[in-house]
Amino acid sequence: MIFIASPSSSRHRVLGRRVLLVSSFIGVLISANTSCAALAARLPRSVASVKAHTPGNKDDITIADFEGARYPDGWTTTGTAFGLGPAHGAIGGQQAVTGFVGQGLVNSYFGAADGATGTLTSPPFVIGRKYLSFLIGGGRHPAQTRIDLLVNGVSQRTATGGDSEQLARMQWDVGDLKGKTAQIQITDSATGQWGHINIDAITLTDHKLPDERTRLLASAMEAIRAAVPTAEADARRPAYHFHAPAQWMNDPNGPIYDKGWHHIFYQFNPYGAKWGNMHWGHARSKDMVNWEQMSAALWPSKSAGEDHVYSGSVFPRADGTPMAFYTSIGDREPEQWGAVAASGDLATWRKSAENPLVSGVTNGADKIAEWRDPFLFSENGATYMVTGGGLNGRGVVLMYQAINPNLTSWQYLGPIFHHPDAAISNIECPNIARLDGKWLLLTSTYGKVESFVGQLDLKTHLFTTEKRGVLADGSYASQLTHDAAGDLIYYGWMHTEQGSGWNGYLTLPSTLRIAPDGTVIRKPIAKFESLRGKHIHLADHSLASALDLTGQLSGKSLELIADIDPGTATSVTIHLRPGSAADIHYDAASRALTIPHRDPVTLPADSDLKLRIFVDNGALDVYAADGAVTLAAFLDEPLTPDAGVRITSDGGAATVKNLDAYEMKPAVIDDRVFGGR
Repeated sequence: MIFIASPSSSRHRVLGRRVLLVSSFIGVLISANTSCAALAARLPRSVASVKAHTPGNKDDITIADFEGARYPDGWTTTGTAFGLGPAHGAIGGQQAVTGFVGQGLVNSYFGAADGATGTLTSPPFVIGRKYLSFLIGGGRHPAQTRIDLLVNGVSQRTATGGDSEQLARMQWDVGDLKGKTAQIQITDSATGQWGHINIDAITLTDHKLPDERTRLLASAMEAIRAAVPTAEADARRPAYHFHAPAQWMNDPNGPIYDKGWHHIFYQFNPYGAKWGNMHWGHARSKDMVNWEQMSAALWPSKSAGEDHVYSGSVFPRADGTPMAFYTSIGDREPEQWGAVAASGDLATWRKSAENPLVSGVTNGADKIAEWRDPFLFSENGATYMVTGGGLNGRGVVLMYQAINPNLTSWQYLGPIFHHPDAAISNIECPNIARLDGKWLLLTSTYGKVESFVGQLDLKTHLFTTEKRGVLADGSYASQLTHDAAGDLIYYGWMHTEQGSGWNGYLTLPSTLRIAPDGTVIRKPIAKFESLRGKHIHLADHSLASALDLTGQLSGKSLELIADIDPGTATSVTIHLRPGSAADIHYDAASRALTIPHRDPVTLPADSDLKLRIFVDNGALDVYAADGAVTLAAFLDEPLTPDAGVRITSDGGAATVKNLDAYEMKPAVIDDRVFGGR
């Protein structure tokens, strides 16, 4: 999993590289409940004039909404943190503040930014309803950045932020204090990172908020719907590679075939096209080509101190019920948590009451750094879990064995694999599976997926490598699953480095095999052939003159299958978009194949250059040497409908022995649940 952690954690990674980022890069975490949107209407200025109001629930009592140029009558400040009146969003160099209602909010970033301190206190009011509700954001410092409900000067309720500039709805049950006179006091005494607090829309109500899961997932849905039009307008967005309806996605998570459906989950930020606020998105398919988007499946349980739901897998329990396993990130060391499917379509999940299922205590004396990404498999009637991490400065894969059928209790078996490169201090997203009489271990390290073919000894708990390779170079954070026929399927994530309402997509799902020499062979699933449209076939074409398909193919999504004899040529180039850098280049002397944004790779010895190329707007997948070498990239510019394709050679005579070129139709990626197509 690629991630940037909150300031409560030192675990930071971008494309597998460990980096330390300032905490202000944290993405939004959660948004206010959609039912609170009506609070944006202008409300009374003074606690002295508090009354019931029409927006929201008609019998609610507004304490303050902070819409004026000054704080409401009777509110008093100390220090400089709160300024002279409400803020209207971010202040100075503060990152974007979202989730508040109307135009104003309390924001203690005034003065010396996170270095300012002070208090903001309301005049007295009578607690006349069962609940007190408010929006809160800013730093997580329970003793320093907090809101308190005071009765006779003594705090009866308190809350702090979540290290986020996205305000979240919170509610206190104050039924036992009904009729008492109280005050709100907002305090900022922190001067370090996230040393501020954001508050808005303080309301007394008799209406209890929905449960946290319902509230947070509804908020996520609302945010995604708002971003869909921008995402759909981007010309580089793939048409048949799977992608989220909008916003940021990264690692594929928990693919599983269940009750006739292929399900895929994925790391997902519903609130922006940058990393942050990790949920699990969800989609399902009958064929792994056409997809139906579902509502987000897993959410960070803020009430349990959870900030992010990191990567993991889905595996059936003994009773057949799918169970999701993932790394839970909060203001503590990482833990491995579980959630059980509560509906047949895997749309509804319930967090396990026994979380954490595995914690650092389980690892005994081994102190695992960067510990995450559980992946489950079974063998000889037992169920095992592997995770990635670092031990004593070396990247490792760790293994555990389930000791109950509900998969809620685990025994630590130790590290089964140490990365052979001493410079690799951490392993991410380990996957392991039996394949063609061998064991295949995949690891994500420093921006690439490595394959290790060998043997796993379940008695000694050690994996022995026989052959090492790179799989789908350019993809990251792999996931393995089995399809209905039992074939092993590979998914990988592609980063797009742009933010037009979306970011990230998945490589084409591909089948894996192991060749007799131990090479991992990757080929796209056959169902993609159903997207083929217009077909051009050419044979025995000499490249003494360029092969130019301009005018013969149209559209921005193509499939090319080429068998080229380099002959005496020093190089052969396939120009996907003539006049641009979208070239696939082959050097005959070194047998080096180069695609955009990737280092050259050496093809195995063979007399011919055999390529299968998928172009999908900005997405590019290349399968070479019958799948022994595979690469993926995202193009700087998409193809244009009339750009054409040209194949040229230099330094001698080359021949296109066979070429099959297809215009590709878009897959059905049904985003209607999010307001898309």
